[in-house]
Amino acid sequence: MQKGQVTIYVIIGLIIVIVIGIFYWSSNRQKTTELQNQDNIQTLNNHANMIKNYIEQCLSYSTINGIYLIGAQGGFIDSEYNEFYGDYDQVEWQRSGNLKIPYWYYNGMDISPSLKQVETKLGRFILIHGENCTRIEDLPSLEGVDILKPDVNYQETYFDFSLEESHINVSINDKHVSVKYFFPIQLEMDNDVKTVDEYYIEVPIAVGENFKIAKEILSKMESSDDKGYNVEENCADFSREGYTNVFPFNNRILLIDYEPYFNPKFGRSFKFQYLYSGVNVYGYCSG
Repeated sequence: MQKGQVTIYVIIGLIIVIVIGIFYWSSNRQKTTELQNQDNIQTLNNHANMIKNYIEQCLSYSTINGIYLIGAQGGFIDSEYNEFYGDYDQVEWQRSGNLKIPYWYYNGMDISPSLKQVETKLGRFILIHGENCTRIEDLPSLEGVDILKPDVNYQETYFDFSLEESHINVSINDKHVSVKYFFPIQLEMDNDVKTVDEYYIEVPIAVGENFKIAKEILSKMESSDDKGYNVEENCADFSREGYTNVFPFNNRILLIDYEPYFNPKFGRSFKFQYLYSGVNVYGYCSG
């Protein structure tokens, strides 16, 4: 074998070794990248679940506070004009301690809110206080994660969700209040992206049933004769198995629902009340 032929074989061998080396290096690099991507995706999924749970727990607290406030104030967050909460429909009201209790029956007219209006008012309250729930940037567990959130200003857009990246839907049902909240949060780590945007909670307080009772009492008041309306005539319909009691006094209808008191999550009764004028209401329903 001539020297030139040996050299060619050596060169070919070196090329083969280099190609094989490059192949294994590329393959290992690809596997390392895939493993890294899998780790990032798993980490982002864990972060997303943590954020979802954190926000839902926070929203639950805000929703409960809103439910008790809106019950004590006759379906309103604020009976006065209040652009911060989007309460633009001012009604007649009286102060009782720190509460503003609205009239539902005034000068012979029904000026009570509809259930849809109450849902809207509660939703806006939750939105405003829910902004604190979405301030997650300083959570230690999210260090090293890039976070992108909507820039919202509900007051500036008059709570027009078509102009916002976030929105809320509140449904007041007979036995519970449900909240669907949309607020997209994008998480990024080494070019891997995960978005968490939908949150859902239910609060087991019978706001809907209490609202129906309050409206039924109002209807009975409107149709009463000169003697007025005796609440005791309908206690079987209003008492809700003894949980919800009705007490008219000082031109005020007060419903007290004791069922939440027996729920360790709440430990206090739910109250719904409103004012009336120009009609006599007497009697009471107590479990």
